Amino acid sequence: MWDTKRELYDKNNNLIYREFYSNNWEKFIYDKNGNEIYYEDSKGYWEKNEYDENGNLIYKEWVTFNEDGDLEKYWKKWEYDNNNNLIYYENSKENYWEKRKYDENNNEIYYEDSKGYWEKSKYDGNGNRIYRENNTGFWEKRKYDENNNEIYYEDSDGYWEKNEYDENGNQIYCESSNGFWQKWVFDENRNLIYTEGKKISEFWEKREYDKNGNNIYWENHRGEWIKREYDENGNEILFRNSSRDWIIKEYDKKNIIFLKNVNSGWWERWKYDDNNNLIYYEDSRGCWEKWAFDKKGREIYYENEDGYQREKKYDCSYRDVEYYIDQIREYKTKTKIG
Repeated sequence: MWDTKRELYDKNNNLIYREFYSNNWEKFIYDKNGNEIYYEDSKGYWEKNEYDENGNLIYKEWVTFNEDGDLEKYWKKWEYDNNNNLIYYENSKENYWEKRKYDENNNEIYYEDSKGYWEKSKYDGNGNRIYRENNTGFWEKRKYDENNNEIYYEDSDGYWEKNEYDENGNQIYCESSNGFWQKWVFDENRNLIYTEGKKISEFWEKREYDKNGNNIYWENHRGEWIKREYDENGNEILFRNSSRDWIIKEYDKKNIIFLKNVNSGWWERWKYDDNNNLIYYEDSRGCWEKWAFDKKGREIYYENEDGYQREKKYDCSYRDVEYYIDQIREYKTKTKIG
């Protein structure tokens, strides 16, 4: 956090104390498994947590300020079955609870809450939900093929939907009761090369790919199109479209280092050190940023065109332990912090 003045950690690298330039502070306590069991701050807020043997949070107690500025205490609790499924939840602040039941395969088959809502579900042998109903009278049914693809759906509102798939699991057809339909065609490499259908009106799209599977061309029924070119490493080096965007890109061995929109004149430039850390950025608006890193790849310095500067130090656990530079306090309210 940019306002942090000092932080302390325990032997397990857990944060146990944080102090801010505003003189506020936070304290943390953990159990032997590293779970946070207690928190408090200088404003009077605190919370306590309890966990079961599986690491699930089962009880939380906390205080909060009411409209009169007084502290009020609340709690939440969770219960789990032997398979670690959540079966009960309750919140004293909201006066709310939930209950759940599961089948032998740990699928949730029943749910209800304190607001009167309930839901029942059924599943097939593969864990796909094939039926659901709730307290409003709504229900839905689903069917699946041998590959667990949903091939049919219907509900109590009269809506239905049918789907078809090819041997590779690609959806190739869909139609529904509202008049919608769509077809998809794939090439031998499973790339989508054509689709057509009808929503409100009929539509279609076409796609082309190079030998490496890169999408080099796209167009649709509205006359929109996109063309792309790639280098030998599969990086996009040229982008053009029917909206007159014309973008060129350059790369080093790993990263993009230059981008320019020929029509608008917008450009961006990046530089990296030998360890692939970004050390410089600039663009055509005059914005720029600089970074410096130590031998372990940790940021030790940053500055930008606004005059903001930041330096960092680290403890033996690689944690940020100090920001220093007088400009930190002057600029700490800026949103652009790096």
